[in-house]
Amino acid sequence: MSSRRPKVFVSSVHGDFQDTRLNIAEWACDNGYDAWLFEKLGSPSKWASTTPGDVELVCLDAVANADLYIGLFHRSYGSTARKHFAGISFVDLELFEAFKEGKPIRCYVLESAEANPDVVALLELVKTVVPDRVTVCSSEAKLLETVKRDI
Repeated sequence: MSSRRPKVFVSSVHGDFQDTRLNIAEWACDNGYDAWLFEKLGSPSKWASTTPGDVELVCLDAVANADLYIGLFHRSYGSTARKHFAGISFVDLELFEAFKEGKPIRCYVLESAEANPDVVALLELVKTVVPDRVTVCSSEAKLLETVKRDI
């Protein structure tokens, strides 16, 4: 009987960190973890034809089933906020779900002088609630190195 591999949920705005998310997933799988990435669940055309509500359910279910939440943040906030009735992005919802479910949370921020004010506000909230779980990195390479070290 084999033991279950720990599940890592990797979150970021879809346009940010695409290569980094894939590198984290590959590294995690090579080191005994299952990594959940939105883009691995189907083609862009499949997701374009899926309602935002259904995408939200898929993402939140994946967070609820994860053993660790990793959030990657830079300057973008997320276009899904324009479609959500509360005006928040999927990244926020995923983070809030991880917090609600009591999942370990690790957030990594790539420094940016041009960060969206909504990203800044979200990270200030996270720093207040889980102050020792936010790491600021000066480069994407350093961010990737730090995530691998912390997992």
